[in-house]
Amino acid sequence: MNTSIFTSLIGLIIVCVVSTTSNAQYKKSDKSYQEKDKNYGEKESYSSKAPKLKYKIAGEIYYNNVVKDKDDANLKGELDFYKFAIKTSYNFTKKISITSKVISEHTFDPNYDYGDVYVSNVYVKYKHSKKIAVQTGMVSVPISGGKTDVYGSVELSPLEKYFSYPWRELGIGISGSFRYNLNYRITLSTGLDPYELDSKTVIYAARNNKFSSSLKNLATGMQVYFDNKSTTRFGFSAIYSSLEQSAETSKTFTGASYSFTEVFGVFNIGDVQTRIVGLLSSVNESDKINEKFYNKVGSKQIGALFEVSYDFSALLNKEKYKLLVMLRSEYYDSHFRTQGIKDYKKYEHYDYTLGIVFVPLKNVEFKADYKIQNFDKDYSTRLFNLGIAFQL
Repeated sequence: MNTSIFTSLIGLIIVCVVSTTSNAQYKKSDKSYQEKDKNYGEKESYSSKAPKLKYKIAGEIYYNNVVKDKDDANLKGELDFYKFAIKTSYNFTKKISITSKVISEHTFDPNYDYGDVYVSNVYVKYKHSKKIAVQTGMVSVPISGGKTDVYGSVELSPLEKYFSYPWRELGIGISGSFRYNLNYRITLSTGLDPYELDSKTVIYAARNNKFSSSLKNLATGMQVYFDNKSTTRFGFSAIYSSLEQSAETSKTFTGASYSFTEVFGVFNIGDVQTRIVGLLSSVNESDKINEKFYNKVGSKQIGALFEVSYDFSALLNKEKYKLLVMLRSEYYDSHFRTQGIKDYKKYEHYDYTLGIVFVPLKNVEFKADYKIQNFDKDYSTRLFNLGIAFQL
C-alpha cells in the first residue's frame, strides 16, 4: 500500500472518530455497526418528532497475518480496507419507508482486483402493525440468528461466513412480533446458482447478492425466535432453494436443491455472554452438479459453534468504554457426507479463536484475535488479525 493511500486511511479514521463524538442531526442506533449490518429482525419505531431521513456510514480496516502455515510459504501480512458501506432510509409516513445500502469491499487490496462495489439492500417497507410488516426489493434471507451487539473477533467465523451469514436476494419478506416476545421472518426470493457451489465455502459464492439476480431458482426462508431484549434470545432458521438451473451455464439438474436448518441461542448473565449455533445443510443431487462443474461439493454439511465472552469494563468500573475478551470454539465439515466424490478430510475443521474488543467510543471498535485452525490430521494454521471499525 503506498504512502498516499495509507495517509488517506488515517485521515478518514480521525474524521470518523471526531464525528462520532459530535451531536448528529439524524437518529443513530445504540447497537454496533456489525449488529446493524445483519439487518434482519430489527425493531423500528417512528414518532412525529423522528427525522424522516436517517443515514449510516460504516467502515472496517483489517490487518491479517498468517503466523504459521503447513509449509511456512505464506507468512505475510496484508492490510485491507475491507468494507465501506453507506446506508440511508427515508420515512414517507409512519408506515411506509424506503431503505438502500451500497457497499464497497476490499477497497485497496490488489488480491481482490481492487475491490468490488455492489448494492446490498434496496427495499420498500410497509409496517401495518407490530404483528406484520412487509418488505419488497433486495431483502435479507433470514438466517444467522445468533447475532451479538459487539462481535468478538475481527472477521466473521468461517462457520458463519460460509454457511449461515445472511445474504440478500430480490424478493419479498414478511416480519413481525407477537406476545411473549416471539418474533418471525418469512421470505420468498431468488435462489442459488449451482455453478457457484464450492467444496470449501459451499453457498458463499452461489448467492445472488450483487447487482443482478436470476429468477431461474427460487428460495424460501423462515426464522422464528424468542427475544426478551436483555438476557435471552433463541430460535431456529430454515432455508430451501432450488438448484435445478444455472444462470451462468444454462445447465439443468432436475430435482437439485439446497436446504439449511439452524438453531441458535444467545444468553447473558451479568457481564458474561454465551452464544451457541448449530447447523445442518444438504445439497440434493450433488453428484450431478459435481459431474458437470467439478466443484466437489459435499452432499451434507454440518457445523457447531460455542462462544463465551466477558465484559471487563464493568469489573474495572469503567462505564464509558467496553473491553471484551472472547473465546470461541467451532467445528464444521463441508464434506460431512459426499455423493460420487471422495470425502476430503481437509474440509473438516476444528477452529479456536481468542479475541479482544476495545470500544473507546460508542461507534468505534478496535479488535485483535488469534486463531488456530486444525484440519487434515497434522495440518494446522495460526492466524493473527487486527481490525478497526467505525460507524457514523
